[in-house]
Amino acid sequence: MRRIFAIARKEFLHIIRDRRLLGVILIMPLIQLFLYSYALSFDVKHLPTAALDMDHSAQSRQYINALEQSNYFKVDRVLNNYSEVEGVFLNNSEDVVVVVSNGFGRTISGGQPGPIQMLIDGSDANSAQLAQTYGTALSRVWGAQTTIQQVEAKGFNAANQAGLSSNLRTWYNPEGQSAAYFVPGLIVVLVTMITVIQTANTLVREKENGTY
Repeated sequence: MRRIFAIARKEFLHIIRDRRLLGVILIMPLIQLFLYSYALSFDVKHLPTAALDMDHSAQSRQYINALEQSNYFKVDRVLNNYSEVEGVFLNNSEDVVVVVSNGFGRTISGGQPGPIQMLIDGSDANSAQLAQTYGTALSRVWGAQTTIQQVEAKGFNAANQAGLSSNLRTWYNPEGQSAAYFVPGLIVVLVTMITVIQTANTLVREKENGTY
């Protein structure tokens, strides 16, 4: 153990005396950690979205506005007919196309699920999967809110209606930011890389000094 401690002490002295090596060990990992944590992000927000409203009702406009108000979809284009959908994906101008079919408002007013079609560009598998998840969740939330409004408009108390009520909550990372679980693993990777680099530098230095 005394030999091991002696070698460790010698390496610490080399690191302290060599400012360039000190920068490689301390500063470079911090810079890499900062760059990777912001550059390598799996969060998908503000997806370019085109809307095709074939119903032109108050309910269809409310649904499209609900998508716009979320942080996940950015409705920046309005289509006039269904034939434009394929061109949108061929030009790679939008990632999502939301189609509101005819009779959407009438069906919603009748207390039945409204027909909605959400077309997603699958060339980016990660974005496509998250867009599908976000779209399904937002549609369910909007549908539940619409149902409650209809029940209360008829003079009933929605809280007294029988059914299943679920309250979901995510702890520690409610927004689902990828950096929250990506950075801790990245720290381990950077420490491993620096250890390998430092070992290689030590061997080269010992070879150059003739003390290998």
